[in-house]
Amino acid sequence: MRRFSGRRFRRLRLEESRLTQAAQRIADYAVVAKLGKGGMGWVFKGIHIETGKEVAIKILPPEMARDEKFVTRFLREAQAATVLRHKNIVRVYEAGQFQSIYYIALEFIDGETVAHAMEREKTIPLRQSLDIVYQVAEGLAYAHQRGIVHRDIKPANIMITKDGVAKIMDMGLAKWTRSERFHDPTRPGFTVGSPAYMSPEQVVEPENLDGRTDIYSLGATLFHMLTGRPPHLGKDAQDVMVKIVKKEVKYPEEMPDMVRRLLRKMLAKRRSERFRNADALIKALTQVMRHFGMDVPQTQRRPKRPAPPTFKKSVLVRPAKAKRRKKALLPPVLLCAAVLVTVLLFTAFSFSQSQNRKKPPTQTSRRRSKPAQHLQAKPPPQQPASMQEETQKEKAEKALAEVLKWCKEHPEELVEAYRRLERVRTEYGTIVGGEATDHIDRLAGKIKDRIEKAMEEAAKIAAEGDKLLAKKRLQAIIDKYSPASGISVEVANSLARTIEMIRRLE
Repeated sequence: MRRFSGRRFRRLRLEESRLTQAAQRIADYAVVAKLGKGGMGWVFKGIHIETGKEVAIKILPPEMARDEKFVTRFLREAQAATVLRHKNIVRVYEAGQFQSIYYIALEFIDGETVAHAMEREKTIPLRQSLDIVYQVAEGLAYAHQRGIVHRDIKPANIMITKDGVAKIMDMGLAKWTRSERFHDPTRPGFTVGSPAYMSPEQVVEPENLDGRTDIYSLGATLFHMLTGRPPHLGKDAQDVMVKIVKKEVKYPEEMPDMVRRLLRKMLAKRRSERFRNADALIKALTQVMRHFGMDVPQTQRRPKRPAPPTFKKSVLVRPAKAKRRKKALLPPVLLCAAVLVTVLLFTAFSFSQSQNRKKPPTQTSRRRSKPAQHLQAKPPPQQPASMQEETQKEKAEKALAEVLKWCKEHPEELVEAYRRLERVRTEYGTIVGGEATDHIDRLAGKIKDRIEKAMEEAAKIAAEGDKLLAKKRLQAIIDKYSPASGISVEVANSLARTIEMIRRLE
């Protein structure tokens, strides 16, 4: 745990003051106002110089920016978050470095957080609360399908626009945006607000999380919106986290039964007892909202697949071409005869079927039976959710193993190795994302070493008088490793120094 002396705090405050005064422009954005300070650092309002688009700009504080490994992972996660485009997720436009500043440019939202709304009103009406949670669940479903888990859903991370649109903040960035004190829950002065929405597995095994942890946190947020308090209160953060793991939630008697059942499932201690995913939660929310006469908004996550064709049982009797009103004019004798014929046909058909079942099917009968089976259109038996998850895990581990085998067989193909590992990490998300990231980090170190070595060799060649050859060597390195410039900040900086070295040689 890092502790700062009074002198250290004064120095950080001085750096913050200088940064705030100096940051009149950050990359392609003109800074026009300071919006506040969050867990990640300072937040400014900016305007893109060319397009005039308003953005929010988050800046890493100096103590975080000095940690090279932290910055590398943070920027990689931020870049990955730029692919998330959903109306219920605050858009991340870009992340990068400008001079000594590390920043993220985000969608600017004219509104307020749920936390601010509750500070003013204490509680939020049931209909509005359900609408907010439904929208957040839509955003989570979209992100979870892409392997991204938020890990810190809470009222302060849900923004509501003036038009009533709920937007998730820090999607894909939450694990980097918590302040240092989050990691020391026993420290005096720790705010209870952060752990109040944590799932039990976040307390017990924070490295083994999936989308169901977000479902729990969203349930805790809904509980707070309706009751004016989190599900568990305590004297300090440690006390709250113990209760999250061991104590059951107490629900107000006046809470409607349907809402209580919904919350019980969202706040289940065992994640296997919660909704299996955000889609299942959305389905349950839809039923609750319709029960209270609410309109359910249209989903934006993905276009609905067309319904499978339905097969009707074949009709043995041709439809009569005669007018329906003339059927009633049949004489009673003919009607009785028709009934008798139908009974005899049915009896003969049943007897034939029983005889066929006793006989082993011939090749012809097998061919004839296929259309009948097809007409029944029975869906294939579905595997239990746990087996499906296990199958997905096996696929992810197999895919990663194949990539690692390829990397071992092609030790010089560092850029292609990076591409393959990145594909696995993107496709399977949190299942093998951590292990893939570790391998990518090692690749980044190797690529950086190759670039630095090439620069040293080029400098020697230039010192011997052959600047043209030195420039060719440097250009070859840039062409080879520039596709991997996004692998880490160190690699990007090394490539930038290589380009600068070429300019100096001209």
